[in-house]
Amino acid sequence: DLDGTIHSSGSGARAVAAMNTGSGGVLSLRQGASGDISSGSDAVVLLSYGQEGAQVNLSGRIASARGQGVYLDKRAGAGEVNLRAAGQITGATSGITIINDAGVPGSLDPTRILLEGDVTGSSRAGVLVNHSTAGDLILRQMQGAVAGGIDGIHLLNTGSGEAQIELHGDVQANRYGAILTQEGNGNVRVEQYSGTLSGGELGLHINNPGEGDVSVSTAADIRGGRYGVSLTNSGTSGTTHINLHQTSGTFSGGEAGLVIANAGKFGMTRLRLEGNTMGGSDAAIVANTLSTAIEIMADARVDGRASGTAIRRQEMINPHDGAAVRGPLHVSSSGWMAGDAILGYGDDVFKLQGGHLLGSIHADHAPGATRVAGEFAGGDDTFEWSAGEFTGNFYGQAGSDSVRISATGYDGSQQFDGGDDTSATD
Repeated sequence: DLDGTIHSSGSGARAVAAMNTGSGGVLSLRQGASGDISSGSDAVVLLSYGQEGAQVNLSGRIASARGQGVYLDKRAGAGEVNLRAAGQITGATSGITIINDAGVPGSLDPTRILLEGDVTGSSRAGVLVNHSTAGDLILRQMQGAVAGGIDGIHLLNTGSGEAQIELHGDVQANRYGAILTQEGNGNVRVEQYSGTLSGGELGLHINNPGEGDVSVSTAADIRGGRYGVSLTNSGTSGTTHINLHQTSGTFSGGEAGLVIANAGKFGMTRLRLEGNTMGGSDAAIVANTLSTAIEIMADARVDGRASGTAIRRQEMINPHDGAAVRGPLHVSSSGWMAGDAILGYGDDVFKLQGGHLLGSIHADHAPGATRVAGEFAGGDDTFEWSAGEFTGNFYGQAGSDSVRISATGYDGSQQFDGGDDTSATD
């Protein structure tokens, strides 16, 4: 138990250092709210090499002038890793670093992190976690703010457990990603309830190269210098889904507000948007997936005015087998959308059910795609306009396309062009 002041001033001196080995029990550290720990090097270093894990409860101030605020390493032992940070933690490099690698095949030891105070890593990450057991990696930010010179919160989960993130505060990254998660073979679940995610490159980035699903729910602003939200599944087989529900807030990026890439051969991508999505030099939404459904709800705004494109379907090359990932794009919109919708490779469906569509629809049109003779000849695209305002045109291009109009706003000024097709009559 630490309730007083501990200070070390040497360049390599640590204010608090503890280690257990062999058959030792739990490595336990508690710092009270009145505690004050500071160091010229790493402030708190904990090495849990025993058999019952680590329990760390920090409620005071921890500061490092030239190293990490808190470093917790469990690379040789067993047991759970539990850390609660309720005070103020500052590191010259990273604020908090946790490594959980039990070195035991099939280990189910979880990592649990509870953040209730401010955490800052000046030159690296606010919070950096490397988790490689088969247990779950769980991070809950209930209060406070996290800031990092490179990343805000960087979670690397190379095990097979699930990664779970719950956010109630601000997370900022000066150079790269506010929230950066890389998963092994488990599912990834992110729930943002409040606070702003702001990254120099990316606001929220999830890279899942395994076979798990990605599920994200957001309720506040997420912005990045390049992309606001970037979600990637790059597994080569299995059913890998991406599900995103934006209940409120704004996605914004210097290039695109929302970028989705799903290389799963049998996976679905489902996007339900109830807030704002704003693009910059690229489209507001960029979709590189096999099969995608986008719901733009009545209160949603998709703003692609800066580039002229609201939605853009782009070919994705699977990084594992080099195969092109191509599939239909289904959009239903009852909100406000400005900019063109550039759809996919045929069998696309756009349903305008209300609101405003201030742009044109281009089916069978994916810039950069490699056309192969006899492949993806265009499919049969469908545009259904049942309500709302439509100020652009529909270009079906290849395939045998259909347009169904029941909206009272139709005034004859729109152009509906099925395009040229040598194999079918539009």
